[in-house]
Amino acid sequence: MHRIIIDVNNKKNAGFIKSLLKKFDFVNNIRDEKPEIPKSKFKSWEEFSDCLGIWEGRDITKESLRKMAWRQRTL
Repeated sequence: MHRIIIDVNNKKNAGFIKSLLKKFDFVNNIRDEKPEIPKSKFKSWEEFSDCLGIWEGRDITKESLRKMAWRQRTL
């Protein structure tokens, strides 16, 4: 037996592919699996929003983060 995994972009296209594959006598099994969406580690919005202020009061910009993140090369 050989297995092929196909990811499609929406439910309508998945239904079309499944109906097409059912027409072939050499296809043994067709399973419809939904990908698992990872659950948040936060139990509430308040718990999440407590983490939003970690940069509060600090002078941090996109440019300063890039400057710290990218190694400077000397020639």
